[in-house]
Amino acid sequence: MDISSFINLIKKKFDVVLTITVLAVVITLIVSFIEPRMYKSESKILIVQTSTSLDAYQAAKSAQSIGEVLTEVLYTSSFRDQVFSSGFNIDKSYFGSKPKDIIKRWKKTISADVTSDTGIMNVRVFHKNPNQAYQIAQGIANIFITKGYLYHGRGEAVYIKMVDAPITPDKPFQPRPLRNGIISCILGLILGCGYVYWIGEKESRQESLIDLLGKKDREKKGSKLGEVTEVSKETPEKSLRDQDQSQVEGEPKEVPSTFSSLGEIIKGDRQGLNNEDKIEDF
Repeated sequence: MDISSFINLIKKKFDVVLTITVLAVVITLIVSFIEPRMYKSESKILIVQTSTSLDAYQAAKSAQSIGEVLTEVLYTSSFRDQVFSSGFNIDKSYFGSKPKDIIKRWKKTISADVTSDTGIMNVRVFHKNPNQAYQIAQGIANIFITKGYLYHGRGEAVYIKMVDAPITPDKPFQPRPLRNGIISCILGLILGCGYVYWIGEKESRQESLIDLLGKKDREKKGSKLGEVTEVSKETPEKSLRDQDQSQVEGEPKEVPSTFSSLGEIIKGDRQGLNNEDKIEDF
């Protein structure tokens, strides 16, 4: 299917595309309003190498490597317990009572990464309560600054400090109905156009199959008609050949019924004439 045919098909079935798009937007907005509000608190932590034997590039790469290690440490139970005991007002009941539930909820609550070629860690905390998100972010930064040496193993050669204190916006991080609505609208249009294209291809294949079957049927009927015509042409010639062959072999030729009747009439007339001659003689 070329582009012009596809555009014409979309115009023809625009109601289908519009229906799919509207459904996608409506469903997305319903989910967005049902989804609980989550707030994000984000902070930045800098890892500094104090060794004089490294140039600036090597020091930055080394700090990045340490930051990646600390990022993984952030998800461990040991570090989590340190944060819970850091003295900040953290509601532990939010994470549940079972160890499995605590680990699962903790992993959903935090997120961290390291900016490339730097020693800057970006720590994010997600929580239904904005104040709790801020308290947890403060606790994480405090443990990294005061007890980070327990996890990176470089001792005094590395020190950690906070370059951006936790920031917690008043607006929730999610859901975002406007953003979700725009994304769902775009995806709905793509999905609707794809569905229309699939329908068009399916109908085109069906029409091609019908045309092919009709052509074969016509060819089959034409061949049968040709065979009948051949037979009808050959029958008189064959009949004449059979009659000639029977005469050669000495078999009497069958006279058609019409000619037999004529013979009988002529014979009857001759007998009538003979009878009249006899009467005159008498």
